Amino acid sequence: MRVRILAGLTAAVCWVALAIQFSLMLDQTNALRAAGALRFPLVAAVVVFLSFLTIHINVMAGVIATCAAAGIRQFERSGRIRSAVAAYMVAGSMIFILALQPYWNHRGAQLLADGLLHYLMPLLYLAFWLVAVPKGQLRWRDPLIWLIYPAIYILLVLAFAKLSGFYPYPMIDMRLVGINALIANLAALGVIFLAIGFAVVAVARIVDPPKA
Repeated sequence: MRVRILAGLTAAVCWVALAIQFSLMLDQTNALRAAGALRFPLVAAVVVFLSFLTIHINVMAGVIATCAAAGIRQFERSGRIRSAVAAYMVAGSMIFILALQPYWNHRGAQLLADGLLHYLMPLLYLAFWLVAVPKGQLRWRDPLIWLIYPAIYILLVLAFAKLSGFYPYPMIDMRLVGINALIANLAALGVIFLAIGFAVVAVARIVDPPKA
């Protein structure tokens, strides 16, 4: 019962935070429409919303937590995906704090959304992961597999940015940083995701040692 309560709290915070963030983006696109700079604000808001890796990760965490709170046991068969999301949550939070926060001086509702998505949600999901997710099957090779998803995300975002000119994160905006810095930034992102992934596996092997 305690696990379901924690999962329910995690899910509630996640969906509220995502709703706030999408509402803010929709307000911005509606303002552009009113200024005559945009014809389809809802479509633009959805595209921009889904272009952020933080949104993807929190949606995954929200689905997992919601299923756990509802007692849907199909999601309990494997801990690898839920452990990957734990690694993504922590890595995303670290990247936001270290690399992105200086670019954004957010206030009001946007500051609230940032706090929920980048600070509170990682803590809640980690707590859920520690108490509810089986970890004995995790292996040291798993972080290398988990790296596939953010790598695909980066490739798709860069391809879309080439067509649209929209880069969700300044550190991957080649127009701002140049090709050499872009390569260095992508390498640094890969190192962060791998390091956090290995840390997750290390904690898992301490908390829930693999069975012979």
